[in-house]
Amino acid sequence: MGSEHYFDSVKAMQCAAAPIRDMHGRMVGVLDISSEAMAFAFDAAAVVGIFAGAIENRLLIAQSADHLVIRIQVSESMLDSPNTGLLGVDTHGMLAWHNGVASRLVGLPASTDVHEQHRADVVLGLGLSELLDLTLSDPAPVRLPNGLLVWARVDLQARDGHRDLVAASPRTIIANHDLLTEDVPSRAVPSTADGAESIVAAEESSEDTERMSERTVDASLRESDRDLIFRALDECNGNVSKAARKLKVSRGLIYRRMGSDQGVSS
Repeated sequence: MGSEHYFDSVKAMQCAAAPIRDMHGRMVGVLDISSEAMAFAFDAAAVVGIFAGAIENRLLIAQSADHLVIRIQVSESMLDSPNTGLLGVDTHGMLAWHNGVASRLVGLPASTDVHEQHRADVVLGLGLSELLDLTLSDPAPVRLPNGLLVWARVDLQARDGHRDLVAASPRTIIANHDLLTEDVPSRAVPSTADGAESIVAAEESSEDTERMSERTVDASLRESDRDLIFRALDECNGNVSKAARKLKVSRGLIYRRMGSDQGVSS
């Protein structure tokens, strides 16, 4: 403010600035507003802080193609405002980043230490599978482990479908897995005198069952993928563009999944 500047040439300036940080906590920019020979007639620091926060939030989301992005606030109406709390969760259920608002709501240090990791289930009280289930719903109230009740919305950021994150309930996957593995034919084990051949055959049968289980889980994930898309289409009255925006994927992906489903059906 005025004479607080170091150099005489800028002592007539009134300035307010706020940093902009990326998902790694590095300062990548500064938003500054300055006035010459005239004091601000408003709280310039508050204004620049709001706009810098909005820019930072957009940057964090743009950098999080492989993360679940969780929005939290004490009011549902604030989830799309610059004052929303943002957290990114990776495929291992760990917090990849969080903005300043989120850190204050969940009780984490505002500064990001790349060597310090926090589990989402410890910080939010919700594991990765529960967060994935929330991508299928509207904003929901969540009681944080610190006792604060917030509204939460979870967005799946991957644009090419899901990448490593799949919005599917693990309970559904396990149910489908158990159902399909019941149909796996058991290998007949011949009875032998020494029993060695029986042990080898049993181990081979176990390996076959394990490989079948892996294929079953993959199939279940693909089914969940299609179910998610068709549910979104139903909610959007068949409008592919709206469904694509809702899921944050391309229209081409939805058409490919629809075509794949028709091919399976035929």
